[in-house]
Order: sequence, then structure tokens, then C-alpha cells
Amino acid sequence: MAAVTTTTCFSTKRLNHSTFLITEDDSYREHPFIYAKLHSKLPLLILSDTGCNSPRDSSVEVKSLRQYIEMYPIPANDGKPLNPIGSDGKAEREYMVICTHCHYDHIGGIEQFSVKSPNTACASILRPVICSSNNQTRGQATIVASSYCRPFLMHNLATHSLCKFLRIPLPRYKVTQWAKDDAPLYWRGNDTGITIFHTPGHTPDELAWFDEEERWLYVGDSFYERGVDKMPIIFPKEGNWKNYTASLSKLLQFVRRKNSEVEDKHDDDWLLLSKRIQLGCGHSTSTSDAEEIIETVQYFFQRIISGQVPVKSTTINRDEVCNLWEDAEPSPRFSVFAPARLAGALNGSSGTSF
Repeated sequence: MAAVTTTTCFSTKRLNHSTFLITEDDSYREHPFIYAKLHSKLPLLILSDTGCNSPRDSSVEVKSLRQYIEMYPIPANDGKPLNPIGSDGKAEREYMVICTHCHYDHIGGIEQFSVKSPNTACASILRPVICSSNNQTRGQATIVASSYCRPFLMHNLATHSLCKFLRIPLPRYKVTQWAKDDAPLYWRGNDTGITIFHTPGHTPDELAWFDEEERWLYVGDSFYERGVDKMPIIFPKEGNWKNYTASLSKLLQFVRRKNSEVEDKHDDDWLLLSKRIQLGCGHSTSTSDAEEIIETVQYFFQRIISGQVPVKSTTINRDEVCNLWEDAEPSPRFSVFAPARLAGALNGSSGTSF
């Protein structure tokens, strides 16, 4: 086990009973959120994304997410690593990695969880990594991605992940489970209690997942608050606001239904409603009332599309005119950076599904 004085680019806090929030202090100042759920019934650690794999301070001793999870003592976990190595040299739990989408700041560390025989050639981008000998015996993680637009992940991943534009190596991995929409997630034939939702819009492969046990919804980069980093909700060239608005509506409908569930009913007509759904994002926001924040994001995009949110700045990104929409107030809760054409395509259109 690593000593408590060991330096690292990661920090961890407990999010709920079974889930921890890992934040990476990365060189791109993305500060991605990585969620680690220790399953209560299965010998499984579920990871939501894997960060950038690029520490801001290159001198830290623990740079690898997997090494951090398996060796670093976590105060919020009674001073133990999240997935300690046993006497047999293997981690106590196997891994399932849910890829909310393929951007570099979310798949940067995924190679550490994907292994293959060194004698097998790498035929394409979406193949497991050729690992060093000290990794070969650990077993390959289950890698989950959205089945909504498989070609988006199977072709031109260097571009779609944005690695090409940052001139960084593209992580090598293989998707082993293509998740369907509104479908339960299984591991070795066991229901994990996780439901996957296709939420295209930010990217075609964007997904959200719901943890029934904790009543927590994770939405990746579909949206998040500006937070201390003043980070806008960013849409790349591949974004689509028609799909995005439909995805928001789908999530809101689901959350409203779950919030209306009755946990118990007493003879005197008193109803005990279930705990309200909480929501975590890929950046900035880890704990928020799901229904309230989705409604607020919907309204913000309605105002953008109708021209009510001012354009703070305009730049050229990947040969496209892109706007930064932000309300003129001291501390706006949200802002959006996206190709101007995305808003223009819906301006005055009945295609929005709010």
C-alpha cells in the first residue's frame, strides 16, 4: 500500500454509500470527474470514465488511475484503497468501465483497464492495449459504450476523441459491451442495477447511466454547472442540438417518473415518496437535484435558441464559427460554447422537443 505521504494527481471523496468521486488534477485543466462504485452485491468496481491520464504536476508519484485505485489509501474509505490488491496479487474486484463518451478527458486512462496478449497484433484502434508484463495477469475490464452510433467510435476516433487536435496518443481499447437504450446493464449474467440511456447531442456516443440502488443519475458531459473553473457546456463539431434537446426531454421524463414513485403507503392515506433522484456530471457538478437541474438546463437552451442569451464571444474552432453564450450577470450558473450553426438550425424551428 502506498504511504500517506505519496503524492498523486487524484483526490477522492465519498459521494454516496457505495460511490466515490475521483477528481484528476490534469495538465489540460479539465478536472474530469471519475465515479467509482463499489458494487454492494457483486465483486465489481464500476468506473464511469477514466480521466485524462495527464497530471498537471508531472513530478507526482502516482499518475496512473489504476495504481491509485488499487494502492492509494483513501481517507473516505477508512484509509484503504478502493480496490486493494490481495495476497494472490490480484485486485479484490473486477472492473467495469462505463464510457459516457469518447473525448480524451474521459478515455485517457482507459488503456490501464484493457489488456491483450502481447503476441496478438493490434488490427485497429478499438482493440485492447498491448500491456506490459506486470499488467497481463490482471484481467481485462468490461468496457461499456453506447450502441447508438457505433461507426462514430469505430472510425476516425483520433478526430472524434479530439486527441488529434491536442497531438496526444490515442488510447487503445476494445468495447466489449455495446449498451442499448433504456436497458439494464449486466455483468457475467448478473443484473448490476444500472440502466443505460442513449443521450446523443454532446456527441453521438454520449450516454447516461442510472444507479437504482443509490437513485443517482450520471450524465457525462451532456451538461454541468460552470463551477469554480467557469467551464462552459462545450459542444464539438459533431454535436447535434436536435438530438440533445430530445435527450434532455427523455432524461427529464425518466426522472419525474422516478421521483413520483411511492415507497410506502399508510392506512391513513399518508404516502412515503422515494428519495429524489440526484445527478452527477462529467465536470463541476456531482450532486444536484436531477429534476431541477435538467429543467433549468432545458430553459437555458430554450433562451439560447430564441436569442435571449447574449453571445459573449465568437471564435473559430475547427474551421467553424463558435459562440460562447452566457448571461450578463456576475456569476451565471451555466454557459455554452458551441458551433453557431447548432443554435441556428433550431432557431424558430418546431424541431425542439422540450
